[in-house]
Parts: sequence; C-alpha cells; structure tokens
Amino acid sequence: MSNLSAAAAAIEIAEVIDTQDVNYALDIGGANGEVLRAMMRVNPDLRGGVFDLPHIVPDAAAAARKDGLQDRFTTVGGDFFESAPSSDLYVLKYVLHDWDDQSCIRILQNCRASLQDGGRVVAIDYLVGEFGTPGLPTLMDMNMLVMTGGRERSIDEFDELFEAAALRRTSVGQGGPFAVMETVAI
Repeated sequence: MSNLSAAAAAIEIAEVIDTQDVNYALDIGGANGEVLRAMMRVNPDLRGGVFDLPHIVPDAAAAARKDGLQDRFTTVGGDFFESAPSSDLYVLKYVLHDWDDQSCIRILQNCRASLQDGGRVVAIDYLVGEFGTPGLPTLMDMNMLVMTGGRERSIDEFDELFEAAALRRTSVGQGGPFAVMETVAI
C-alpha cells in the first residue's frame, strides 16, 4: 500500500511542476527517482537524473530501465552537503525535513551555487499549519525531531531557509499531501 500511495503522490507532484522549458531536472537525494520518473512520464521530452549517495544510485538506474526511461535518465553519486551537479531544475522531495536548519541551508546553497541561469529549486515537503492541521504533518514533526533531529516546517520557516540560501519562493502548490514550493535565485 505504501508503494501505491507513494506512486500516486509522485504523479500528483509531477503534474504540479511545470517542466516545459526545463532542459535537465535533477532529483537531489532522490533515492530511486520516483518523482523524477513521474515528471518524465508527464513530459516525454524531459531529461533528468538522480543525485544521491553512490550506493543508492544503482537503484535509480534500475528503476529508470524498468520504466524504459534510461535514454533520458542519468545518475550521479555524491554528497549534497559538499556540492550539487549543475541543473536548471532541482527537486528535493522529502529531503529537508530530515535536517536541522543549518544543514538545510547548506543543501540549498549547494543547489543555488550550481543552478543554471533562470533555473528553479523545488522543495516538496509537508507543511505544519497547512493542508488539514493538525493531522499528519504535526505527528511527522515529532517523529523527525526524535529520529533525525530534523523537523517539519511552516511556510514561513521554509521561506527563512530559502532566503538564507539566496533563494526566493515564487509559488506553493499542493501535490497529494505535500506542499510543492518553487524558488528562484536572488
């Protein structure tokens, strides 16, 4: 059931993000690339890849092959705390909630540093205080605090992270239970 709900959320997220003018999208910390693969199915011209730890990316490549997307799909192993490969669209689904504020800023700064001119960074996460409060985001907030030292955030708290990384939020949409927050460089 969790796989079905994750796939459904990925499709809803993919339909919210406009990729018509995107040359290359990179899923940061994307594991098997489920969101990016959904985006590629929505836009058959989209090229993209997953950037994750070196031992994770083979799963993303296998999933892309299974979906028949291997000709447009790449993988890059690395550490998002050190750098991010160049892209004109970064997607961070359910990544920032794992980390404290300073770590989130570092991840976002690395994306910002490699962002192509006119590019975007999209953060996808639960919002505390939005979309059916108190609900799941409040419970996940407690879970993240205990398990990883991270947390769920309000839109104002995300805006503070974005600003600290020289990004500005331009929109917020909803993809399944998640907020889809688009940013641009400032």
